[in-house]
Amino acid sequence: ILQDRRGFMWFATRDGLNRYDGNTFVVYKHNPNDPGSLSANFVDDLIEDDQGYLWIATHTGGVNKFDPRTERFTHYRHDPNNPNTISGNRVESIARDSRGYLWFGTQDNGLDKFDPTTGTFAHYREDSDGQFVGRITHIMEDRHRDIWFVGENGLFHLNPQTGQITRPPASIRDLAADYVCEDNVGNIWMLAWSP
Repeated sequence: ILQDRRGFMWFATRDGLNRYDGNTFVVYKHNPNDPGSLSANFVDDLIEDDQGYLWIATHTGGVNKFDPRTERFTHYRHDPNNPNTISGNRVESIARDSRGYLWFGTQDNGLDKFDPTTGTFAHYREDSDGQFVGRITHIMEDRHRDIWFVGENGLFHLNPQTGQITRPPASIRDLAADYVCEDNVGNIWMLAWSP
């Protein structure tokens, strides 16, 4: 659920993207005959950027950028022949950092960083031990501007300057997680489960 800068409420559902203005709903869905429609109806996550665009993670259609002025969607999908595309079409989470980069957590292909000014992607698939990071369920930036993300393989820390991904102590390595956040004194909390 998101409230945008104009006051609209947005709801990510398994059957489209819904906008509520306080009185009525508008439902945006995929239309195979309209390339400017939502790329897939199963929506996992959404955020708003500083320009007022909505970024929408879909379960099978990659990422969409929604322009509220034109009410059109731009699609970002994986192309196996182009390394400068998103690494997978099953995207579960989106975050925006203080530098303006967007981070996409995929179900099968790791973490992607997107630079909206250049339109380029950087891909992060393995930690410093060479292990695949797995399915990513949530991403956040901490007070030091570092990136943290969680998923089926636990908690990971990414240093944006070096691109190195590290894992916390072994005591929590066996915990999968759905969500991660930082409290007001800098502690990292995660909603965890044991696989």
